Amino acid sequence: MKKSVKVLKKTKTRGSDSRGPCKSNKARKAASKRRPSCETSSLCEVQIIGTDRHRPRPIMTDSDGRLVTVTIPSRRSRILFQEEAFLGLDVTGEILSLPMQNTATKSAVSYAVINRGDYPTLVMAEISPNSIDFSVDQQEVIAPQSMRVIVPNRFLKWTRLSLTAEDGQGPTQIDVYYQSQTVG
Repeated sequence: MKKSVKVLKKTKTRGSDSRGPCKSNKARKAASKRRPSCETSSLCEVQIIGTDRHRPRPIMTDSDGRLVTVTIPSRRSRILFQEEAFLGLDVTGEILSLPMQNTATKSAVSYAVINRGDYPTLVMAEISPNSIDFSVDQQEVIAPQSMRVIVPNRFLKWTRLSLTAEDGQGPTQIDVYYQSQTVG
């Protein structure tokens, strides 16, 4: 059995007290005997109203009285993926710097470096606050016929990869895949 809860505006009239207008103690006791109070009865229920973004709806409960929750997928949260490939690079003893990437809004950044040649290559992940001054964040030697993934350790707005043949050895062919994602 559901009970409706009404809130009545309390008015003060002559002879009334804070418990209601013009009821004597005897009348109040008689009314309380006719209807059980919520503290002593299991029949009392409260209905809570929520909204489904369009209109008011009652909050749902299961058979044990626990709230039923529904997760509404957010339309704002989506992952944006970006990829750029630098294929067939001839790396010699001189430093070859790839184009810098603005990584200010990226949540993950990585470079896949594939050495398809016959000589080891030194690869440096460099970061910069202003796209002019770069500092080596991480460096690694990529053996011939192997692949490594380079991930910058520290954050600055700009990131780039620089490559050179290790110890001035002969030219080698490198493929680089820059990949990033932004959650937003």
